[in-house]
Amino acid sequence: LDSEIKNRLADLSALQEVSETFYANPIFEFDLAKMARIILKAISCDLCAFMFFDPAAAELANYSAGVAPQGHPAQPPPISVRDEKNIVVQIFREGKSKILDEFQVNQLALYHSEQEREMRSMMLVPLKVENEVIGLLKLGKKEKSFFDRHHLRLSELIADRAAAIVQNARLYEKLMRTNEELERLN
Repeated sequence: LDSEIKNRLADLSALQEVSETFYANPIFEFDLAKMARIILKAISCDLCAFMFFDPAAAELANYSAGVAPQGHPAQPPPISVRDEKNIVVQIFREGKSKILDEFQVNQLALYHSEQEREMRSMMLVPLKVENEVIGLLKLGKKEKSFFDRHHLRLSELIADRAAAIVQNARLYEKLMRTNEELERLN
C-alpha cells in the first residue's frame, strides 16, 4: 500500500509538472522538450518522442523534442497515413493506445531511428484534442515487456495534457505570425 501511494504521488507530481507547461510561455519546441524530460523521468523510459499529423502531406512527422542522445539522428522519416499495414498508422487511425511487444517493435525497424531500434518495449499513445487525434506520443524502453497498465494509464493522462499544450503552442505561434504579418502590412 505504501508503495502504491508513493507511485500515485509521483504520478500526480508528473501530471502537475506537465500541466504547468500550459501556463508558461507557449513555445512549441520548448514545451515539447520540457514535457519529454518530465515523461522520461516519470515513466522511467529510455525514449520519448512525438509524432504529429500533417494533413497537407497526409503524414505523421516525427519530432524528437531534442532528447535524442548525441550521435543519433534527431528524427526518423515521416510515415504516410495511407500505409494501413503500419501499426503506427493503425493506432493513429483508431485513436487507442497500445503497448507493443518486441516482435511488433522489430517489425517497425524500417520506420525507426537508430535509437528507437534499440528499444525492446514501446508504447504508442494518441494525442487528442476534442476527440481529434493530432499525433502520437512514442515511449520506449530497452527492456523487454517493460510497460504495464500503470504506465499506460499515466501516459494517457499525460498525453491528454500534452495535446492541449501542443495545440495551445501552435495557436500561439499562428497568432504571433499573424500579428507580425499585420504589423508588416501596416
